Amino acid sequence: EKREGSGESGWVRSRHRDWFLALAEEAQQHATGPQQGIWLQRLETERDNLRAALAWCEADTQGAQSGLRLTAALAWFWRVRGHLREGLSYLTRALEREDARVPTGARAQALQGAGNLAFHRGENTQARTFLEEGLRLFREQEDRRGIAYSLLDLSSVATAQADYGRVH
Repeated sequence: EKREGSGESGWVRSRHRDWFLALAEEAQQHATGPQQGIWLQRLETERDNLRAALAWCEADTQGAQSGLRLTAALAWFWRVRGHLREGLSYLTRALEREDARVPTGARAQALQGAGNLAFHRGENTQARTFLEEGLRLFREQEDRRGIAYSLLDLSSVATAQADYGRVH
């Protein structure tokens, strides 16, 4: 409260966001493997702090890329923990920002995460839209890993829709 009046609150919130962004990106590296459970629990414990960091990304006029990175890094957590609606909501808002429409790697990752969550919610049309844009960006950036994950998810969507002609 004291910082609010002093004009330092933005700086403090940005530091807080950056710390939790680093935590989420580190956790993402352990999305699979023997330490997954430890990282899932750590993120679950820090969920309120992560929500505060996400809120600052949304409120900060300079927070678009951080918001894309943070939501992309948390997509696996939301999927595994079953927080599909919450995750998709954050991802969608991050992607819809005018200043987040720049074709960056962070945008491609967020699109892939949003597509994956939409698919797991049974929202296949929305999933396909996210995944196809993400695939296009991954191809532009020659990101082979991103291309592979996007094609895998697009194949899952096509299979769920019995649209076998579209399975890549």
